[in-house]
Amino acid sequence: LKGTYLCRDLINTPAGDLGPAELEAVARDLAEAAGASIRTVEGDALLEGYPQIHAVGRAAGPKQQPRLIDLTWGSADAPKVTLVGKGVCFDTGG
Repeated sequence: LKGTYLCRDLINTPAGDLGPAELEAVARDLAEAAGASIRTVEGDALLEGYPQIHAVGRAAGPKQQPRLIDLTWGSADAPKVTLVGKGVCFDTGG
């Protein structure tokens, strides 16, 4: 149930209070609680491998820089499962 409550709270948080940096902070807290590792790619580092994230995020300005959050958990020799989500902090319409 904790995961459901966390998702509910994130969904109901106003966009002005939950930007990319705040979403990263939540992911870092979650990673720490689960014993997972986390890395982020942001700023010009997105140009290599994630140019579309960089391009879309340029309009956000320096205070709301986009980022890619990669959270890894579990044994390195275990089968891999990848879940990909899009944490949209601002609806740009269209």
